[in-house]
Amino acid sequence: MILLYLILLLITIIIVNSYININNNNRNENRNSYILKSRSKIALNVATTPNTNTNTNTNTNIVDIDNNKPYLLSYNYITRKNENNNNPSTAPIVILHGLLGSGRNFNSWAKLLHSKLNERYDIMVMDLRNHGQSVRDVEMDYELMANDVLFSLESLGISKAHIIGHSMGGKAAAATALVGTWNKIESVVILDISPVPYSREDIGSVFDTVDFLVNSKDKIAKATTKQEVIDIVNKEFDDPSLRAFLLSNLQSSANPMGGFEWKFSIDGIEPSINSIADFPFCNTESCYPGPVLVLKASDSTFVRTSHVSTISTMFPSFTMATQRNAGHWLHAEKPEETTDKVAQFFFFNEKNEV
Repeated sequence: MILLYLILLLITIIIVNSYININNNNRNENRNSYILKSRSKIALNVATTPNTNTNTNTNTNIVDIDNNKPYLLSYNYITRKNENNNNPSTAPIVILHGLLGSGRNFNSWAKLLHSKLNERYDIMVMDLRNHGQSVRDVEMDYELMANDVLFSLESLGISKAHIIGHSMGGKAAAATALVGTWNKIESVVILDISPVPYSREDIGSVFDTVDFLVNSKDKIAKATTKQEVIDIVNKEFDDPSLRAFLLSNLQSSANPMGGFEWKFSIDGIEPSINSIADFPFCNTESCYPGPVLVLKASDSTFVRTSHVSTISTMFPSFTMATQRNAGHWLHAEKPEETTDKVAQFFFFNEKNEV
């Protein structure tokens, strides 16, 4: 009887140990899967230029971040030119999004513009650094962003391009024209921003939004449902356009514990917010002689009469137009009207090409 009891006890111990080992292995597999996913996400954002920096940080087992070199930006061709067209443009249109956005915000607008331009241009959207699928957690200023765009164009074998940018992307477009050789950028369209420095008093809402995103980061990471995040955003902001814009850049966290995160890197953006508000080229003799359109929104205060003289110094051939009954997100609020105005700008320049 005692012998039978000992045998049963031994069998029980073996079963329990096997169960514990299986659970530990499953936990390790889940943890390794999360680490691999995280590393893959970082690896996808690595620049293709050589990196000689030997300093290390928390991500150095995957990629050594160098703030001062250009990065190949994530991009997507929204439309390709009609190969049967007898007179397609050889220079594509590159669209740059604004702060806290991504190229995906312009997909529909780009397709509409493609149609308005009679399908004669390739159109691509890019994610600027710290946004979308491009490199994250790096320093930002307009010279760095301009060099990213120029490096990406060169890497893709594109010798000339037209640049359209909204808000921060508009300033990045202006910087790209000023940093690059003038004949590399064929034209520039700037949507509701001026290529000038802004103070916190000028754009307090931008600074306040970034502060909110920093302070609410942990709370959003721990949210169990999207509705929780919506409630957090709605409690902070009254502007329905801003609410919709932020929530369009929300995604589920890669963390197996759940939660949510933004498609942009607030850890990279927040330390650079003063550089994003600035525009250092106003104090240089840089000048871009090509055609430039500044399209301002009537219900926005980002583009002001006091900016005109500064803009004309850097862009002597610029023209300004106004989109009526639209706020800062004029492309989303008035897609038909804004694409009409941009298309007219392109057609006018085509007629006046030498």
